[in-house]
Amino acid sequence: MRRSPTLYAFLALALASVSSLPAQTTHPDFSGTWLLDSAKSQAPTLPATSTLSVTQSDKLLTIEQTSSSAMGSRTTKLVYRIDGSASKNTFPAPGGGSIDFNSNVEWSGQTLVITTTADLSGGFKQVERWTVSDGGKQLVVNGDIAVSGQSATAKMVYTKKS
Repeated sequence: MRRSPTLYAFLALALASVSSLPAQTTHPDFSGTWLLDSAKSQAPTLPATSTLSVTQSDKLLTIEQTSSSAMGSRTTKLVYRIDGSASKNTFPAPGGGSIDFNSNVEWSGQTLVITTTADLSGGFKQVERWTVSDGGKQLVVNGDIAVSGQSATAKMVYTKKS
């Protein structure tokens, strides 16, 4: 049976187009309960304890953080849209009212980047970069924050609770 040169040309073109498709990138799943490792973390002030309970879907990252310090214990809940749309988290302001924290989330390779701004006197901007390492057993959150002209950096390291 004789094969047509057109068939070979079609097969070559089909193989070339398949091989040029970008590889599917899977992003890490941050879901789980994470405990702060104070010895590996660096920040201007560290809580005595901190636990992150994280759930993640294709569209949302939900973080419930419970921290304790000499001033007591506090729990906050943040919800971020990781599908490219903007997110807003609202918290009570000192002296009444509320403050809206507006966030944009994007992936930079295997790193989740959360950029948050708020309309505060003097300005507020925070950039967090989330990565997992050690086979998914360690969460590292590197952050830069600028508030009213003052800036700080932090590296918070969490270990996944077994």
